Amino acid sequence: DADVHTNTAPGSVDVAGRKHALPTLVLGDFNRASIMRWNEQKGEYCRFRAGQAFGNYRSPEEYAESGLDEKVDVFSFGNNIYALLTGLWPFYDLDIEDAQKKILAGELPFVDDQYRDFKRSIIEARLMEVMELCWKFDPKDRIDIFEAVRLLQETVHETSDNL
Repeated sequence: DADVHTNTAPGSVDVAGRKHALPTLVLGDFNRASIMRWNEQKGEYCRFRAGQAFGNYRSPEEYAESGLDEKVDVFSFGNNIYALLTGLWPFYDLDIEDAQKKILAGELPFVDDQYRDFKRSIIEARLMEVMELCWKFDPKDRIDIFEAVRLLQETVHETSDNL
């Protein structure tokens, strides 16, 4: 079985201390969390429903109120990367209803191309790459969180000598 948070916005993350000079991040606010069951026959997690989704920080499938899986949190992880890069929430300039319509239509927030420039910043460019892989409209096309972590760890190893 696995936990799905379904509300991984920046306000759900807190810094809880330091270990080896690095902050320890803690995820909180589990009011929408679910435990997904594993289907032995299909070899995959069972889909679930989380009720009506509010806000502009959710995945398309949450707004469509279709069956959910662990990829809802992956989409939100992409939103967190967006906030980290830009300092803004996705669709910050729209009201919630208009933002939801755009997300359901497969539209993504504007991101300046400067973040894609590996010559400018390898770290920002890799964050963009991971964000875009997290933002795939169809959950089947999205990377899983383990691949996102692997790509980010790879970037840390590639750049650690330059920090």
